[in-house]
Amino acid sequence: MEQNAHSPTRLILRGKPLPGHPTPDDIRQALSALDERDSVLVLERGPQFFMQCAGTTDAGFAIEYRDGGDASHFMSAGDSIGIEITTNLLTSYLQDDERWRKMILWQPMSPLATKTSLNQEEQPTRLIEKHGSAIVISKHGCLIALGLLLYIAGAFLFLAGPMGSRYSFRTAGNVLILGTACLILSAFVKD
Repeated sequence: MEQNAHSPTRLILRGKPLPGHPTPDDIRQALSALDERDSVLVLERGPQFFMQCAGTTDAGFAIEYRDGGDASHFMSAGDSIGIEITTNLLTSYLQDDERWRKMILWQPMSPLATKTSLNQEEQPTRLIEKHGSAIVISKHGCLIALGLLLYIAGAFLFLAGPMGSRYSFRTAGNVLILGTACLILSAFVKD
């Protein structure tokens, strides 16, 4: 876990940093101040290193943490978390004692995130995903797209070629066979 050692830890309530170095009492008071579903409390260690929560003391909280990039962005799994556990999580994170990692079950925020030892569920695979400005196509999705493209090309060759020519039928047939092979292969490929 590489974090920016020059950035002080700060507590941010509703987008505004609170003065001074945060304490466990500051965390408890800030959590109690969250009374709207759209307000957020962030405990930030540096760019891309934070724990944040949203919710209310009555309804409970949803919690996220990020330890760098997209592959290390996780959220609390299951039901909302009560104020005591949320306070303990944020305090543990503030004190950098690593207990917070095992206090609750975490699940990845992003398909790029790695599985944690506590969360062994298989995440669904999407054919096409957007990650920032990049579009990522899975191997499975590439094979399906290639298979369909080859089907279209085979149909075009069959219709556009000279009618009755053995060459046009053979070429169109080979392209259609390749398309079928891609679609069959896509059923066996894991990303």
